[in-house]
Amino acid sequence: MLRIIGATDKGMRRYVNEDRFAGEVFSPELAYGVVCDGMGGENAGGVASALACEEIRRMLESSCRPGMEPRSVYMILESAVATANAIVYDKAAQDLEALRGMGTTVCLAVVSGGVLYLANVGDSRGYLLREGELRQLTTDHTLALNRTSVQLLQGNYSVWEGEKERQDALELARREKLVREVARLAEAARRTSGWSDALESTKKGQGQDSASGLRPDRGHIGAKSARMMKRAKAIDSRRQDALEEKKSLLKDLEETETLKLHILPARRSLLLRADGLSANYGAGPVFPPVSFQLAPGERLALTGPNGCGKSTLLGLLRGASIPHTGELWLPGELVISHLPQDCSGLSGSLEDYAKAQGVDGDLLRAILRKLDFPRELLALPMEGYSQGQKKKAALAASLARPAHLFLWDEPLNYIDLLSRRQLEELLRTAAPAMVLVEHDSRFVRQVATKELALGQG
Repeated sequence: MLRIIGATDKGMRRYVNEDRFAGEVFSPELAYGVVCDGMGGENAGGVASALACEEIRRMLESSCRPGMEPRSVYMILESAVATANAIVYDKAAQDLEALRGMGTTVCLAVVSGGVLYLANVGDSRGYLLREGELRQLTTDHTLALNRTSVQLLQGNYSVWEGEKERQDALELARREKLVREVARLAEAARRTSGWSDALESTKKGQGQDSASGLRPDRGHIGAKSARMMKRAKAIDSRRQDALEEKKSLLKDLEETETLKLHILPARRSLLLRADGLSANYGAGPVFPPVSFQLAPGERLALTGPNGCGKSTLLGLLRGASIPHTGELWLPGELVISHLPQDCSGLSGSLEDYAKAQGVDGDLLRAILRKLDFPRELLALPMEGYSQGQKKKAALAASLARPAHLFLWDEPLNYIDLLSRRQLEELLRTAAPAMVLVEHDSRFVRQVATKELALGQG
């Protein structure tokens, strides 16, 4: 007897359940179940998983029949996943701003005639539980968009990261060996060519003792010189081959420079203290009263669902005119560097932006280059930048501004993987005093020294 049982949960770190499940038993020998794990943010992830789950459900319920041949089951699974993918892609393309990064994983199981068929995309997994033993049946997938190639790996992010580091290390070692080989071959070619020239010069008797009456065998010398020249050309050809191989290596190597923060020395043991603090615009508190304090070197992450008041609390900390209750203490000499959540309105030249932010223009551009910002865009108006490029400009301004306290609102919005790794390493090593809002729970776990959950009062 077949039974389908399903449940989803938001987990320990998320505030909204982005997962979807569907399943049905058609007959005593035919059933299906599908789970989709959305990604791309609390709104986009839920949209993607719901669309995919509904389309797969519709296709299976209209296509599955008892007694199907294995080939028919395979075709149904492939068609269902491909169609769901197209629908999610088209939906994301309709609203790039609201649904940026929208996607979903899929794990789909069909039981037909006593046989289990599985299809999976991403890191949603299928397991078999038999006699108390749990065995994973599927393999995770990771699509890596490298600088010059696209790579599909069997494994999760950790597998990709390990494989990338291993491949880069192998290619670096090979390149160093080729550099030495090219230098050795160049010296050998130069030396052999010199010998050939020296030997050739003896055909006319140069360097011979005219008093001895000896005459050089020009035919023998010419043949020997020709052999040496041929050898020199062969060595040079090998050198050129080594140079070409060297050029082909490390095209996908992602090299990043170390970022720096300009942290002002603190004169006090505390940089801020809040007691029973809450914002209130007249319709009741935006979030329940909170109490916390921050010392130099501490990084506080504000967590909670969208709309719970995280950005509002950041506004209070940076001195925005927001009606509030409770007490907030900040030392008078405190200097704050603020990174806004929304950078879409940035316009004008980088030089004017640097002046408006009170930072050095050369330093701003140097930090942008470290963040892999295209050099040719530095002189162009900011209104032509992508959302990610505007966010990097704002990040660079915050990094260039000396401060006691850094207030960052969703620093990873539109930011590429390598830049987020740079930021993660920077915050761990520089240890600034910071209050940040960020939905990426992994990033928060890596950089925050403590968390404050809003919307839970």
